[in-house]
Parts: sequence; C-alpha cells; structure tokens
Amino acid sequence: LAIRLQETATLTEARRLVSKVMRAEENFQQRRQTRTGNPKPEKTEATQPMEDLIREVRKM
Repeated sequence: LAIRLQETATLTEARRLVSKVMRAEENFQQRRQTRTGNPKPEKTEATQPMEDLIREVRKM
C-alpha cells in the first residue's frame, strides 16, 4: 500500500511538472512570436518529444 501511495504522488508530481513545462513552452513561443512578428511554428524537433511525453503522462 505504501508503494502505491508513493507511485500516485510521483505521478501527480510528474503531471504537475509536465503542466509547468507546457506553460513555459507556450509562454516562450508567445514571447518569441511577439518579438519577431513571426507566426508560431507548427512543430519543431524540440517540441515533438515534449508533446509525446505529455501524451504519455496523460494516459497514466
């Protein structure tokens, strides 16, 4: 039972971390778009692995 509780807390913390990373990525892209006047890129090599991680964490 203690292991299950610890796993749940770990998953909860992982979800929080992923949410923070998502918000940071969105904020970064918005600031970059505002400064350069360029539209937000669809997908880059850096964002695709992050989106894959987010999708996997949401499945848990």
